[in-house]
Amino acid sequence: MQDKANVLNSLGINVVRESVTLNIWPNNSGRCDYWYNNGYKMVLNVSWMQQALSNSIFTPKDSLSIFKKNLINVCQKYKDRLLMVVVENEENNPGYRNFSLTTINDYIAELAVAKQVCDSMNISVVNGGLTTAAIRTLTYRWLLTVDSKKANDFLIKAIPSSDWDKVKNKNNAAFESNISNNEVVLDYCKNNLKFVNVHLYSPMVLRGTTTIATN
Repeated sequence: MQDKANVLNSLGINVVRESVTLNIWPNNSGRCDYWYNNGYKMVLNVSWMQQALSNSIFTPKDSLSIFKKNLINVCQKYKDRLLMVVVENEENNPGYRNFSLTTINDYIAELAVAKQVCDSMNISVVNGGLTTAAIRTLTYRWLLTVDSKKANDFLIKAIPSSDWDKVKNKNNAAFESNISNNEVVLDYCKNNLKFVNVHLYSPMVLRGTTTIATN
């Protein structure tokens, strides 16, 4: 932690992105305590449990009261240095959650509870982060309803050719399920939040590959 702090100090940065899982709070407060006690402000990812495990899920309905209680405790503890609460990380990333055990509606319920808590304390709150593939796809499909030429230009410049078939023809069930989940989150954010959190990469690449989307 001190090494990271040294780098931040050398750059003149006093804001960190940190994370905490609420299913085991307060037994995992050490990292947040470190930044807080050393005068750093935080953008804090709050999740129900650790991501990228075989059983990773959003908060179950019967545990939302625990999520709420622990989030209140977190916000009260760090409030004067808490810039924003980010609910989960990349909520629609199938590598981070087992969607056979949890649903996007579970996430929306969790996000709504977080909004209620954060609004009561005047703390900004946002979704976990919509990712590149979904944003590109939804942008292309929206452009189709406005201007087909602009849509085609966008397809060529922003979407890898390996994805064109499923983006245009909607013939990949898993991909369409993910896109539908992203639409659910976008709709909630549009109607309930001040911000939408998106994770984009420049140049536009498929993360984990060297395929650059633009030509």
